[in-house]
Amino acid sequence: MITLLWVLLILVFILAIFIWLSFRPTVNIYSTARLKTKKKVIALTFDDGPDPISTPKILELLTKEKIKASFFVVGKNVEKHPEILKETFKRGHLIANHSYNHRYFVFSRKYQLLANLDKTSGLIDNVINKQPKIYRPPYGLRLWWLAKAVHEAGYNLVTWDNMTLDYWGMSAASIKRNILNKVKPGGVIVMHDGHEGLARSNNHVVEALSEIISELKKNGYKFARIDELFNISGYKQ
Repeated sequence: MITLLWVLLILVFILAIFIWLSFRPTVNIYSTARLKTKKKVIALTFDDGPDPISTPKILELLTKEKIKASFFVVGKNVEKHPEILKETFKRGHLIANHSYNHRYFVFSRKYQLLANLDKTSGLIDNVINKQPKIYRPPYGLRLWWLAKAVHEAGYNLVTWDNMTLDYWGMSAASIKRNILNKVKPGGVIVMHDGHEGLARSNNHVVEALSEIISELKKNGYKFARIDELFNISGYKQ
């Protein structure tokens, strides 16, 4: 009886670890969050767009700074603003999948998740004639059986190791501090050009981004798209 109890406790403990890891987007398990390297290279990424106000401003700044970034777009926003997506792609930025409606997939079945992703990829394909191969789950949640289904469907799962928390509507100084205090070589920074889910519209994002880029350049950092940083395919063949 005691042996059976210990076995059950061990199984519960292992299950708890798996669930905990599913809610830890900064860990390189079930997804890629950071490149292990000593080279000062990082990826700038933007979630939840395209947005008619924030995205064009970010694109102008990135063009001015000669930086290529990665945009994880939401399908319903692609439907609303296809011309912004087309311009983003035209400027050489990577377009990636961030689901159709930024929903929690914790209680979803595999076919529901994959249908959501495929719908978004189809919308992106209609605009840029390419289907993304990289997916970032909303909120960074990736239960292992769903992550397995996403990988089997041909997607690369990419999360982050440096979240700005800009979606709380904080000041440019706070956004900048959050990023620079945690920046590491091979890191993936997340900012928001849209405001889905918990995210709020934040007029300070562009101001903060300008200062962050300036500081990172001063410290010798180079910038890469997600597909370049991790040496993976950005689009399906």
